[in-house]
Amino acid sequence: MRWWTAPEFRIGHVTGPPLDAATGNLLIGRQLREVFAGAREPLMIARLSLGAEMSASIDYANGRRDYADLESLGNNAGVYPRMAEEATRFVHDYLSSLNASRIVARFGGEWHARETFILDRFCPTATFVANRALEPFYFQGDEPWSSQLAGRRVLVVHPFAATILSQYSKHISGRRLWADPDVLPRFELVTVSAYLTLADSPKPHASWSETLDALKRDVADVAPFDVALLGCGAYGELRRHEDNNHASITSGLPLMHHIHTAHGASAVYVGGAIQVLFGIKGRRWADRPDFANRYFNDAWVWPAANETPPGAFGVEGAAYWAVPTEVVA
Repeated sequence: MRWWTAPEFRIGHVTGPPLDAATGNLLIGRQLREVFAGAREPLMIARLSLGAEMSASIDYANGRRDYADLESLGNNAGVYPRMAEEATRFVHDYLSSLNASRIVARFGGEWHARETFILDRFCPTATFVANRALEPFYFQGDEPWSSQLAGRRVLVVHPFAATILSQYSKHISGRRLWADPDVLPRFELVTVSAYLTLADSPKPHASWSETLDALKRDVADVAPFDVALLGCGAYGELRRHEDNNHASITSGLPLMHHIHTAHGASAVYVGGAIQVLFGIKGRRWADRPDFANRYFNDAWVWPAANETPPGAFGVEGAAYWAVPTEVVA
């Protein structure tokens, strides 16, 4: 019996193209509204991972355990130690999480065939949306899904937790990060600072699994909450993708699945775009004049120095961070 037919996985077939980003944004907003109104059970909204996660998932589905992209799984996603056994734990948790998600964002294009290989096996009940649907700031004036966070207790799990708290306090005090208040409405913000275990960062535990368990304990300390937004390495996660020569963010899901099952809360994987939502610059967006000129303002900041890991430039040219002269001390 192939491993993906084990009882914990539901199998099925992907049909039809994903919803476009604008329609996907409205769908996410509507389903969150229904959850908060008690008309729908809490849900998980995921983004399919590309790069090392996808490669490892395909290897695993095909019965391989030597993982051709093991080095990238450690360097860019933070899975450690870089051993097949730990990678296998990650892949199984990742696919279990994807399997339980109600909405899944995908990239398409050159990734279509590989995405479909995974989705065909692990997402029989999900609705698929274009990846940009998860980035609400692109829908200013058109009901960004983040407007549904108003009045809720919102958990954000991200390595830049301290700067996110500072930026949100600034925003609600009048120094607006976004022209449309619906992009970042008033809510009760709680944060968990995610561990940075990618690139050459010091490793806080003996393995990725132990770090995930520590994050679960940190989440329990701030529970209960209504919804969680995640962007936290191989735990939630920061990752890489090349789309029309511009890098963007993909998802990892194990912590999100735990939040949904253990705390009965909805969870949305936003990925690296979380820092953008809270007005935190990164090279990825600063190097795009079309984005920076349109959205950056004087309330935006760079990540702090203590939020920048050793070897940051080894992760896609410090995509989420600044060049040294721009880092806040």
